[in-house]
Amino acid sequence: MTDGKIMRHCYKSGHHSVLEFADFTFKITGVSRALTHQLVRHRCASYAQRSQRYCKENNFEYPVGKLHEDFALTSLIMLKAKKVASTNVYGYYYYQSSSSITRGNDQQKIMKRALDMLYHYDYMNEKIKEYNISKQTLENLKIYYTNNIILKIEDLNKINQKYYIKEIKKRKILKNIKARNLKQLLKKIILNINIRWYLKLR
Repeated sequence: MTDGKIMRHCYKSGHHSVLEFADFTFKITGVSRALTHQLVRHRCASYAQRSQRYCKENNFEYPVGKLHEDFALTSLIMLKAKKVASTNVYGYYYYQSSSSITRGNDQQKIMKRALDMLYHYDYMNEKIKEYNISKQTLENLKIYYTNNIILKIEDLNKINQKYYIKEIKKRKILKNIKARNLKQLLKKIILNINIRWYLKLR
């Protein structure tokens, strides 16, 4: 007998308890992390949820051994996304500790954070070649990276500042800053003369 005939026979014979053991498997895709969290939380069924931690999407992968890894990928992921939504709902909270790897006054750690930002910039320049984006979007992306890289100078001591600025100039990063009005033009001129002066204007 086929499964269908067995089920009909059980139903006609009044053996309805057998039907209580029926199960169905669904694959749910294209929904938000918030929705899947609620499904799993309320346990109205049994779930096997695909982990975003261990599954690669669009070949995105956090760089190993580098700090500010979110800085490296967030903008690239957003450019790949079909839709981006903004919300005022807080999904989670950061616990900030003075001894964390992204805080504190240890110059060696601060220098690593700064150099890792340059690593992410180099990675972006290679990865972005695979993207089909407008010239304006590319300019804005590079401005975003450049401003964050420049701000790292303020955290460095004079010796590390000198080396870091040399690395910035070697990559010709400063040319990414665009002057779209007179005020920005004056800032760009100052930036090219002396980066430290430029930072004091911010």
